[in-house]
Formats: sequence, structure tokens, C-alpha cells
Amino acid sequence: ATVRPGLTYRNPFKEVSLASGRKIVLERGTVFPDMELGPDEIEILGGAFMGDDTPADPETVYRKALSIDTSGPMKEKWQRIIQAEALRHGLLEYY
Repeated sequence: ATVRPGLTYRNPFKEVSLASGRKIVLERGTVFPDMELGPDEIEILGGAFMGDDTPADPETVYRKALSIDTSGPMKEKWQRIIQAEALRHGLLEYY
């Protein structure tokens, strides 16, 4: 999730009215191009980010992924996955 200064109109979006009367706009966008995952990686991704439970700690997910392969490309791939899938707690930066 990111906070942006304005709507790009390049992706599907939806306007949401808040209880305070203010409105925000949610816009879907592709963060990274498609990437291939092996069966073990799919299991890690599904367990970490696609379940009904609270999402796993990003560091734990990263360590688990690197237990499969510690190569540079694997590290870079999982850094990108975690950046795209993990939601940070607290206030986000604002422009």
C-alpha cells in the first residue's frame, strides 16, 4: 500500500466515503511484472500473505524463503515480493 499525491487514472479505482464525510480514492496498480514461483515458494507466499490469519512477519517470511535457496536472485525476488505484499503498521509517508 502506498500513499500518492493524486490519481493516475491509468488503473481501476474506487472512491470511498469516510464516516467523517471526507473521501479517499483507492487505485489498483501493478507493482511488479509477473514472476514465476516454484511449489515451495507458492506454499510460503500462500501461508504468509493469503490466509485468513494475521499476515506473517516479513523477516520470518524472508528467512523461510532463503532456506530454499540463498542465491542473489532469490534474495532479490523475495525482497520484491515482501515489499509488494507486506503492509507496514503505523502512518505511511505522505507527499
